[in-house]
Amino acid sequence: MIKKIGFFAILLGLLVFLQPNLFKGILGLNKAETATEEENPAGFVRGNGETTTTITTEYAEGYSADNFGEVFDSPMDGKFIVEKEIQPIGPWEDLLTLKFDIRFDESVDDVIFEPKLSKRVRQYEGKIIELEGFIIPHDIAADAMASVDDSGQQFMFSAFPLASCFFCGGAGAESVMEAFPKDPMQYTDQKVTIRGRLEFNTTDFLKLPYQLKEVVLVETNL
Repeated sequence: MIKKIGFFAILLGLLVFLQPNLFKGILGLNKAETATEEENPAGFVRGNGETTTTITTEYAEGYSADNFGEVFDSPMDGKFIVEKEIQPIGPWEDLLTLKFDIRFDESVDDVIFEPKLSKRVRQYEGKIIELEGFIIPHDIAADAMASVDDSGQQFMFSAFPLASCFFCGGAGAESVMEAFPKDPMQYTDQKVTIRGRLEFNTTDFLKLPYQLKEVVLVETNL
């Protein structure tokens, strides 16, 4: 008798191991699991058959949602939006099309950028023009061009602000010019409008191709 009971116990254990779902159904465990899944679904199937998983928040032991406040919104959100840079207007639209022939020059033992003046650029030769732009601080310009002096009789003028100008590696040499004012001009980090006579430099490659002479301040855009 004991042997028969032991045999049936072993057989029952094997059946439970091999067919667990069968015994869950007999004992009603599947219904309990189904009810739990309906209350807290781990995912659902879209109409196209794609399964989407719902992500639930898990908290460390001893914590719940009541222990945490709402998502933090900074009062500075949206205050510092970087706007698209406005393209220069007026003569700059043509002057910025200047191209260069880059080659090694034995006379200066260095690579030079020889300007190639197109008709679109040459139309301004010797003309009095007005330009909007930015004065580049002397110390920054002097690091790139040793010929820049700080007497107030010369400054570098850029179509773009300092952060994106030629001297900071943000633009080409066609976007800056050497300006020679009639009277010393005070530095400002604001956009200004200046007037002067444009000349071209195509021989001294240690200087910029655009040379604006007899410069006067027209307007400071505060």
